[in-house]
Amino acid sequence: MADPDRRYSASLYWVGHIGTLAVVIITFASLVVLYLTRSIMDKAWKPVAIPPQLLLSTLMLAGASISIELARWQLRRGNVDGYSSWLIRTGVTGLAFVITQLLCWRIMLAEPSGTLNTSRGMFYVLTGAHAIHVACGLFALAYLIWGIWNPWQDRHSIRRSSITFMLATYWHTMFIIWLVLYGLLAAN
Repeated sequence: MADPDRRYSASLYWVGHIGTLAVVIITFASLVVLYLTRSIMDKAWKPVAIPPQLLLSTLMLAGASISIELARWQLRRGNVDGYSSWLIRTGVTGLAFVITQLLCWRIMLAEPSGTLNTSRGMFYVLTGAHAIHVACGLFALAYLIWGIWNPWQDRHSIRRSSITFMLATYWHTMFIIWLVLYGLLAAN
């Protein structure tokens, strides 16, 4: 099934997608190395207790990862309404993740910080960088949802299927990265 829009190139989309995922993974790998290096070598490093709401964040991101897969399943079945519904659920749980992150920051800021603490700063860097990347995923998700409601879009576009698959792999990557970050912060 060919896409009638000749400007669409599946291979070009894939190159961009793989490049994006590579940059994201390298960014977070660098931040993890920085975190580990600072925790070993920095004299000002004092472990901080992470807020229990981070577990709720983890569940929210897991929910987003599951719901985007259910959206893909509905799209493969040709159920555009079910697809749209699951995409919206993905957006809601992704947004809930970002909100719980902000709540965790607020809890951390309310605690007395005492002296200089590199561990607290790295907590903000790691969780903030991740929240920004999740927010970017939310913008891409909004694009897909807008495409469904836009009457000029082809409702059975091969492009939609490709973009949905790429967005799903992005969300799964964000979830895996979050599991690594959560483990790192919890082991602090």
